Amino acid sequence: LADHGPAGATDAMPVDVGRHPLEQAGRQIQEDLVLMVPHGDRHHLDAAVLCFPSHWRLADKLGGSALEIHGPVPRYEAELAVRVDRFLDRLRPDVLVVRRNWSVQDSPARFAPDPPTDPRPAVAEEVGERFWLRSERQTLRRLPRTGVVLFTIRVQQAPFAVLADRPDVAGALADRIEAQPPDLTAMNGLAAHRDAVVTWLRAPDPG
Repeated sequence: LADHGPAGATDAMPVDVGRHPLEQAGRQIQEDLVLMVPHGDRHHLDAAVLCFPSHWRLADKLGGSALEIHGPVPRYEAELAVRVDRFLDRLRPDVLVVRRNWSVQDSPARFAPDPPTDPRPAVAEEVGERFWLRSERQTLRRLPRTGVVLFTIRVQQAPFAVLADRPDVAGALADRIEAQPPDLTAMNGLAAHRDAVVTWLRAPDPG
């Protein structure tokens, strides 16, 4: 799990036998680490190092199955639960799966266990400075010795204002927000701000 530089070089910290191996690993890399342990035909979140949660708390999810920890995700149980369980069952140790999701929040804090609390609808003129685009780069890989699935989460954030220099990206994001169903928009943190955000994305203003 250590970050490796040029051939033969490593920035790995010395192993501290007094720490749990998962904690030791979590101290060496930026990503949060989640272990999905197989129990029969389902995988459960049995251990994690979580520093940068995106609107969830480990205490609420620990021990839960993939279905239970994804409870707030729209249509997860009806449309995704069986497919996700099957995917986790079939994941091979030699395969690394990478995905990314996104949300919007009104704070630059990476530690964000609670959803935004300001319900005041935004106006387009303030979107660039008021909101942050939060993205999670997630990977999944089965550990060959134990069969446990390691789920990593790397949080990246940027103020909406940076999209003023990328109208192509801003326009694509506006298209996606307009096309997706309302429950997904709510999960992204945009229930009260959708129209203002889309208006700003169509003509991003750095000021």
